[in-house]
Amino acid sequence: MPGIQDHEEYMSFSLEVMALDDGVGESILPCTGSSNACRVGMSYYHTPIAYEVTPAVVYQGHEATVIIDPKSADGYFINSKAFKEVKIDSHLMEFEDFDTSLGGYSKKRLRGAVGDQQPSEDGELIVRYTTGFALQQDTQMLHCSYDESDCYKIRTVPAIHKVSANQGVVAGGQELTVTGWGFNAGDVSASIDGNTCEVIS
Repeated sequence: MPGIQDHEEYMSFSLEVMALDDGVGESILPCTGSSNACRVGMSYYHTPIAYEVTPAVVYQGHEATVIIDPKSADGYFINSKAFKEVKIDSHLMEFEDFDTSLGGYSKKRLRGAVGDQQPSEDGELIVRYTTGFALQQDTQMLHCSYDESDCYKIRTVPAIHKVSANQGVVAGGQELTVTGWGFNAGDVSASIDGNTCEVIS
């Protein structure tokens, strides 16, 4: 099968399959011996592992850290760039302006900026290397409330950057402009000190 050799060397996969019939009723390469002779196996030794994003509640442009154990994948080929990308809900994290190390054989903390995904109750982390995706440790990645009624891996929230005025009259009627990100994700309500505001646009 094309490409199997590279994939096997890089990610330490083993592949044993039943060969096709040779046309005269006999298998060219039959699976014989033990009951495990025909199997697909995986070694975690060369499979990168993604543990979590911290903090678990983020917003667009927010600095976050992804904790990854590259195992020996990053150093498996001396001249290769094994690490490719990290996405949260299909949007890339940006690592360009952050001092971070991608190589080595121990856990890494990759600092980057969160992409422009929409606010989400529970986001999905994707860590991709040249030959596939990192294994995820879901038990470590999950964050839950005390009674476990609210659990998530990554939560993306709207952000307020600026309010057009910091003073007003108690009679109301003053128009304010709130500048930020993520306000177009569903219904938006607003209140000031518990007093409900009318959302104009």
